[in-house]
Amino acid sequence: DNSLEVIPPSIKFVKASLIVFNIYSPSPIPIKLSQDLFLKEKDLQRLKAKFQNYHETFTDLQAKFKSNSIDINSYLDKSILQDIKSMKDLQVDKFSIQAFDYSIDESTWESSHGSWERDVNLSLSFKEKITETLIPNFQSCVLSRVYSIGVEIGFKNGQTSELFVPIRIRKFDDL
Repeated sequence: DNSLEVIPPSIKFVKASLIVFNIYSPSPIPIKLSQDLFLKEKDLQRLKAKFQNYHETFTDLQAKFKSNSIDINSYLDKSILQDIKSMKDLQVDKFSIQAFDYSIDESTWESSHGSWERDVNLSLSFKEKITETLIPNFQSCVLSRVYSIGVEIGFKNGQTSELFVPIRIRKFDDL
């Protein structure tokens, strides 16, 4: 409640992890995918349901064309159905790796014009030994791998907040 001069709660804990997404489909994926689409399971299910609906509509339209002895492919590109199938059959394996050592540096809460602000600096570094193999980000026609850094912040009042930052993992040759 911004009308009260109550200082917001302090940070109780911070957890940082590497979120890994393996994205695949039995048909070529027609678009470049971002991990933002897959952070929440319900968003993925909503996307797949939308394309399932498109597939049903297309199949019904195809049957109507066929019943009138008309080839639908004369009017619509053949790849449309394949693209729809790809998106409705999309699968995502999501898992997290505790890959970071981290430290936090935070300022105190400051009030300004009815809102509260605070600076929080989170320093991350990869742990010396990670048992998982981190392959670089890629997207091929039927398989992709992308990463995010997931940060969960817990406050002393019991509330939590999450932040996801997309990252790209690459390997540079030592020169």
